[in-house]
Amino acid sequence: MIHTRAVWYERATHATSGNEKWPCYIQILRNLNLVCEIDSFASVILVAVEYSDMKNSMIHRISSRLTLLSRFTLISLVLTAAIAIILVIGIQQRLENDALQQVANSAAEQVTLILSPSLWRSELSGPIPPDKYASLDAVIREDILLPHVVHVRIYSPNGTVLYADEKNLVGQKYPISSELAEALNGNVGMDVSDMTKEENVTERGPYPQLLEVYVPIHPVDAPNEVLGAYEVYHDLSAVQASIDDMRGYVAVSVAIGFLTLFGSLFFLVRNASRELVARNQENSKLYEETKEQVVDLKRAQAQSQVRYRRLLSLRAIDEAISASHDLDLTLRVFLEQATTQLGVDAADVLLLGQSDHDLTFAAGRGFRTGQITSTRAAIGESYTGRVALEQQMQRIPDLNEADDFGRGPLVKMEGFSTYYGLPLVSRGEVRGVLEIFHRSPLNPDQDWLEFLEGLAEQASIAIGDAELFDHLQYSNFQLFRAYDATIEGWSRALDLRDKETESHTQRVTEMTQALAIAHGVQADELLNMRRGGLLHDIGKMGVPDNILLKPGPLTTDEWTIMRKHTVYAYEMLSPIEYLRPALDIPYAHHEKWDGSGYPRGLKGEQIPFSARLFAVVDVWDALRSDRPYRKAWSETKVREYIIEQEGIHFEPGVVEKFLQMLDQREPIGAAPETSVNPDRP
Repeated sequence: MIHTRAVWYERATHATSGNEKWPCYIQILRNLNLVCEIDSFASVILVAVEYSDMKNSMIHRISSRLTLLSRFTLISLVLTAAIAIILVIGIQQRLENDALQQVANSAAEQVTLILSPSLWRSELSGPIPPDKYASLDAVIREDILLPHVVHVRIYSPNGTVLYADEKNLVGQKYPISSELAEALNGNVGMDVSDMTKEENVTERGPYPQLLEVYVPIHPVDAPNEVLGAYEVYHDLSAVQASIDDMRGYVAVSVAIGFLTLFGSLFFLVRNASRELVARNQENSKLYEETKEQVVDLKRAQAQSQVRYRRLLSLRAIDEAISASHDLDLTLRVFLEQATTQLGVDAADVLLLGQSDHDLTFAAGRGFRTGQITSTRAAIGESYTGRVALEQQMQRIPDLNEADDFGRGPLVKMEGFSTYYGLPLVSRGEVRGVLEIFHRSPLNPDQDWLEFLEGLAEQASIAIGDAELFDHLQYSNFQLFRAYDATIEGWSRALDLRDKETESHTQRVTEMTQALAIAHGVQADELLNMRRGGLLHDIGKMGVPDNILLKPGPLTTDEWTIMRKHTVYAYEMLSPIEYLRPALDIPYAHHEKWDGSGYPRGLKGEQIPFSARLFAVVDVWDALRSDRPYRKAWSETKVREYIIEQEGIHFEPGVVEKFLQMLDQREPIGAAPETSVNPDRP
């Protein structure tokens, strides 16, 4: 037995030497150390291996004999047949569903037309009265139970059978199926029953399948309500013949159509294949000519790649110019692209000074020492100065022979051999000079020189844009300073008009900014708050002096005029687009948290946030200052008043932050207490 097993092992291993999987199986058998069954199992392995080899060999022989056209034909035939089968099944299923839906709709119309006019709400609320049941049964059996209609049942909304032509089912309650639920919701439900439901127990023998149609019941005295459902069992055998005919017609039609399509495709592909063979023979004649063109194409490709890389470098410089107005950054990108794409050792940019009109070093790349940074050249002097003066490119093939170059130490320390200088001209004026250095002789072609000139134009654009941006920034800065100086001038003019409130505007503005910072307000909004604070009383320019400076209490009419100063401020400032973001404080700083303020009666968070901050500070400073009509309050009394007005005049959270800010400030001396109206501006 051991000998036999060893022989089988040897034969199986030899037979499976060309298959990577079978030696693994043999090794598993060895590890399991099977004795009794190993011979039979090894024989099975040998048979399987021989069959597998035979099958692979046959497939290989058949595949090698098939032409490309034959392979395409077989694959197309299989795919066409699969698509046709899927299409036939889909069309048949759709048509069958439409036919069944038509039968269901017909049955629903029939039973609704016959039975609904005789059913009332009271008859559907419980068991149908015997006399009504009898008359209903007679109508159903005479007009509805035709050969193709097997059964008719009436269900209540809870699934109880109120009527059935099989009287033993009356009163039974069944689970509400999805189709019955659909009918109870007012729609016709349909289902092809496979006789597995509980209510189909009496039909399982005579009928293999039934079409169950569920129809909503609308009683005569409640036509808009659904108080039950009819269930009509329709024998599918009556329409099965038509469905089978339809299936056959669809199958034959699709088969004919796809066979026609496949045949047309086959002939088209065959003719195309023959034409391709003919063209291939013609192409072979052109092979030798093509070989001669390959070298030229490769040379042109190499040139195209160089041009493409240069275009990419110009694009990178354009992006650097567009993305940043930092001239140093732009020049670094520019010089990196210039030295790389030109294949030179070093390059630098000299800019023309605005005051002394000398060319000085601005940026460089590829220099080994710092000697280049000390470069300074006057216009018209040395090669570099002549480039700027004549606005022409200067070329020195050998710097060692150019005694008048003017920068001998640089040439000696860096070991430069070749020099190119190009003027950087922007808007008709020289802005600087681009210098190219190389440590060995250069013999550039026309493309190289044109690219160098293009780089100089890019550098000129970058320098011109940077200068323009700097000028614009400086102009904007001066304009903003002028605006702010004007606002501060208006503010001082208001304080001069009312000497009792002198410096009030500056104090409340600074305190409001400090309170806003405590609330985490950003810098842009702080600027608008500052401008709004400085202009918060600009509307008082429209209030007469006899009211504004009155030493006593104001009358009702005077109060009406005084309260218009916020509206005056809005009307004065809103046409000025620059000041619109700062309007919240001048327009709304007299609004109150509870909605009792003026001019619009805003309430809570309807009041702009900056105005809610300013209101606390404004009242604090007003009560702490002398007025023509009263003396200043003490700090203690003002604190008590502000706390008292928390949630009435002021936002609670703002009061809390404001008091915390006051606790961190130096104490303010107390003033004599006077009983006054703190709401007066």
